[in-house]
Parts: sequence; C-alpha cells; structure tokens
Amino acid sequence: MQNPFYSVRHARNALKRANLDHAAATLYLALSDILTFALRFIRNADGSQFIPHNYQIPSLCSTAVRKCHCDGRDVGKTTEILTTALFLAVTRPHKQTLLACPFQAHVEALTPRLNQLLELPWFKRAIASDRKAPHRIVTFTNGHMLHIRHAGYQGVNFQGMHVDAHLVDEAAEMTEKQWRNLAQSLNEPGIRFVYGVPNGLLSTFYRISHDPGYEQYNWPSTLNPAFTPEKKAELEVLYGGLDSPGFVHNVLGKHGRPLHAVFSLDLPCWKHPNISPHNLGTHDFIPNSPDPINAWPESPENYPCYIGADLGFAQDPSIFTVYHEIDGTLVNFLNIGLSHVPYPVQQSILIALINNYSPEVIAIDAGHSGLAVGQALSATQPDIADKIELVNFASAVIWDNHGRALPVKRQVKELLTEILLRHMHDGTILFNNEPERFRQYAKHTFAYSPSGRIIYSKGDDHIIDADRLAVYAYHRAALRPIPETPHGIAVGFFDAA
Repeated sequence: MQNPFYSVRHARNALKRANLDHAAATLYLALSDILTFALRFIRNADGSQFIPHNYQIPSLCSTAVRKCHCDGRDVGKTTEILTTALFLAVTRPHKQTLLACPFQAHVEALTPRLNQLLELPWFKRAIASDRKAPHRIVTFTNGHMLHIRHAGYQGVNFQGMHVDAHLVDEAAEMTEKQWRNLAQSLNEPGIRFVYGVPNGLLSTFYRISHDPGYEQYNWPSTLNPAFTPEKKAELEVLYGGLDSPGFVHNVLGKHGRPLHAVFSLDLPCWKHPNISPHNLGTHDFIPNSPDPINAWPESPENYPCYIGADLGFAQDPSIFTVYHEIDGTLVNFLNIGLSHVPYPVQQSILIALINNYSPEVIAIDAGHSGLAVGQALSATQPDIADKIELVNFASAVIWDNHGRALPVKRQVKELLTEILLRHMHDGTILFNNEPERFRQYAKHTFAYSPSGRIIYSKGDDHIIDADRLAVYAYHRAALRPIPETPHGIAVGFFDAA
C-alpha cells in the first residue's frame, strides 16, 4: 500500500536540491511528520506549547496507514486524534478526512478542544468554511474537507460517504452495523487510525486490536505523569479491585476476560413509526414548583400505562420511562432524565406522572433513593400506595409466565433482562428513538461468576434499569416475591459432665 505521509529523509534531500531558504525549509520540515507539526502548531488548552509525553512520541512519529490504539482513559488520545486531523487537513489538499464517533455525546466531548485549536491564528486563516449542521464539515482553503460525524442509527450517517482517511474515536463503543457502514466509506489507498478503550466485547475493535496489519499501541492510564498512587487507590475502590473488568479496561487499556453483549441492536424495536417520541430533561425542569416539569406531553387515550423509575442517589441520574400497552405491545411514550434531583422533587415527579397518565403500576428500584421515595409516597399518598411496587433487583421471585409454565424461582434482575429480551425479539416492545438509550444498550455486557451466576456491567445502565422496571410493572401480576427467611441464632445446651 502506498504510504501517504512524507518521508523526512526524502524531504531533507528534496530541500537541498531545491535550494530553499532556511524559513521555507523549516516550514516544509514542520509539515513532514506529525510530531514536528504538533510541536510547532499545536497548543494546550491554556495556550502553552504542546509537549508530548515520551510514550506518545512513537505513535506521533509513525508513518503507518493502519494504526490501533487500545488504551486506558486520560492518556492523550483526543490530542493525537485532533492533531492528526489537522495535520492531514494542512498537508493533503483536496482530500477528505472523517473523524468518526459512535454517538453524539462523543462528538460533543471532542468539540470544545477542536474549537480551541481552530481558533489558533494559523488554523483560523486556513479555514474557508465551517458548516455546523446537519453534520459538521470544516473546509480548508487548500480544498481539504474535515467531516466530524457520529454514526447515527445503525451507522446511517456513514452511508454514501467517500473519504481518504478515517480517525475513529471511542471505537470500542461502535456496534457491528456501524462498523459495516463505516468500512465502505474509505477510499484506497486510505488511512485508518482507530482509538478506543476496551470494554471486553469480542467486537470489530477487538479484532482490529489483534490484527497484525495494524500498528498496535497500548497506553495504560498509569503512563500519564498525573496518574498518582492516590488516583490508583481511588480507582481500585471505584472499579472493585485491580483485577476487576472496569479497572482492566479503563485503567490498563486491556481487553481482559471476554464479556458478552446483553442486547441485540439489529432488531426493529429501536424505531416505532406511529408514536411521537418525548424526552424531557434538565431544560424542562422547574425548581421549587409543585409540578417540576414545564409541560407534560399529551398521552394516548384509553391505553394502559406502566412506568419504571430508577431513582438517583447523590451523583446518579434519576430516570423515568413511561410505556403504554397498545394492541399487546409496550410502546415507549416518554423518558425523563434528571441529574442531582433531591428526594422531594423525585416524589413530586412521580405524583405528577400518576395524575397525568394514571398508570396501572409504577415499579421503583428499591435502592437508597427508591426506598426513601417509595415509602414517603406510601405514607403521604395512601390512595396511590397500591400503584407503587418497590423492586429489589437482588431478590428472587416465583415466575410461571402468566400460568403458561411451571413455577420456578428466579433472580429478579436476570429474569427481567430475559423478559425484556423476549419482548425485543418478539417485537412486543417499541422504544423511543433516543440516542442515549441506544448507547447504553450497545455497551451493556455480562459475564459469568465462578458459581455460574450472570453478572451485568454496572455504572452506565440507568435507562436500561428503568426499562427493566417498566417490564416488571407490566408483568407484576405474574411475579410473586419470595419473602426473605429471617436468620436467627440457634442456642444449644450440653452437659459438661
């Protein structure tokens, strides 16, 4: 494959033959490799000159056309990605580069740093246009076009594109369908640089990170000089140990033991055509109001309603998902996502949901917040207490599938996940087309414990838990909780004689 990068040795020889003056020769050499380009033209967020760490230099000096970074968090991937994007823009006239991300949230994370760099005078005067919508395209005066896009639903935003370079950020979060649509958009000979933090899935990113055709890099977070023993100890506690999947993936940048995807993303449940989606968030929130939501969407009439509520404690978000049963199908009508919401506000939102939509059942996660809010509602609003179901994911229930199977004892979270999966495969649940839900479902994984129990990934699954709870609300009549057996102390007496 032809290498599209300049060779520094060839560049120096060409300069000698051309008899260029010192200033021209210096500029030419600054554009001959990414490292020299970065040292001269890239600035840190505070305006100081960018000086790479030693571990970053080999990758910045590379002239490979296929490169994979399987790294930990906070090691400088974003700076390398944006530096490479600008290097290609300056040195490759009339070509096109795609900076690709799985979801809009990833694009938004890149945007502030990209904007800072584009405001530097030597880049700013090289910009011919900067179109923001529907997708961002920065066109430079030399004719190079830099596309910044997220994949969209199943990778639809990559369809029809033909570019000369791929820079893929958060590659581990890309679904297989997104990869398939991305793959066909690269002209040959083209550049493909892939950057990601592993999540344990045996996905396309996993295969690329083991492909000898790619130059491979692994930057664990421990390489960053700012990574202290105190930081390591904190992350060890947060992730649950040095050998936990979270620590292995996010700190060490290793795949670790294989994990399995819980949900399929190639199902029709992800788009429903007939119900307008409603998503309420912080911008719809009115503090210190009896009804804290500005405007409640009008509900479809005469359809049973079921609500799941995963209530946040401290930093966690509070998620409410509202479903209507329409002709035997659970249709996602409304999602509410709020952060840093105190208990009285959570309680008032639940009361407003009951007043507006008259749900059959509201299932609430019986964690810290759920217990507090659920018990307060039952005490202060006894007329609605029968609509509230506090669900302990770690408990067990008797399940007979509405009398269609022999009763069996099942763990609640595992059972609700299976029921949710069955609805998805049968087409009897239709989701609101909301990117954050798709993102969480895409990265939700499970592993088996030594005892054979299923262990689900934690920490980024609040919408999924709210959906599990809505499914519990829908099937409450067929779920019979098993009371916990009280533990006592047996005291025996014996004759010492």
